[in-house]
Amino acid sequence: MTSVWNITHIMLLVLIATLCQQGWGLECVQCEGVGEEEECTKIPPAPKTCPDTMSYCITIKTSIPGPEDTSLLRSMVRSCAPGDMGTDCETGKTDQGEVIEVCHDTCDYDGCNDASRLNPNKHVSILLLLLVVVCVLWMPVPITQAL
Repeated sequence: MTSVWNITHIMLLVLIATLCQQGWGLECVQCEGVGEEEECTKIPPAPKTCPDTMSYCITIKTSIPGPEDTSLLRSMVRSCAPGDMGTDCETGKTDQGEVIEVCHDTCDYDGCNDASRLNPNKHVSILLLLLVVVCVLWMPVPITQAL
């Protein structure tokens, strides 16, 4: 009986540890790229710890709008941000009269401004929770407790 309960307790502790946020600062991808450079656009570097004053990650894309919803990426910045600026795009003109579109997107979990917007910790937590539920449901009940 004790070995079954020990396994359950260990699984619950692992689940709780996974769900808890890390005690250190937020980690965001931090890079700048011009045009379609792969280093910051498609294959950005690993996230780095942000200063304590920064609580969000941000991605800023500057592009030149084209015909039929096509655009040419002019620059990309991935960094840390002090606050939530949401997701928004604005169109304007450069000093040379060129029409550009600037879009920004903020998020608040480690690595969220990467090329993909998946939160792996959330998926791992859900899988661990399902594993605990399955183990508890299929756990053999000792005969002494059934009576």
